[in-house]
Amino acid sequence: MHSRPGNNTNSLIAEGYYITDLKVNYSKKRYEIGLSIENLFNTKWNEFEPEQVSQLRGETSPVDQMSFTPGTPFFAKLRIAYFFRAWGLQ
Repeated sequence: MHSRPGNNTNSLIAEGYYITDLKVNYSKKRYEIGLSIENLFNTKWNEFEPEQVSQLRGETSPVDQMSFTPGTPFFAKLRIAYFFRAWGLQ
């Protein structure tokens, strides 16, 4: 995702990012084995970056800033599925 405006006046910028995911599956008639890797290169990224106006005690005026939710770090999961046929069904 490209860098983009963080507010309507373009005075704040939400940083862009590029992440790579990998998904590999091996399927047979009765079973399937899969590997899924999210954020393969462990890129630091922000999933959600909204504009936030805040004012702490002691501050004379509100501050316009970007808050964020960190993106998923490197994560791998293995999937094993077994397919069975119900009795009496062809």
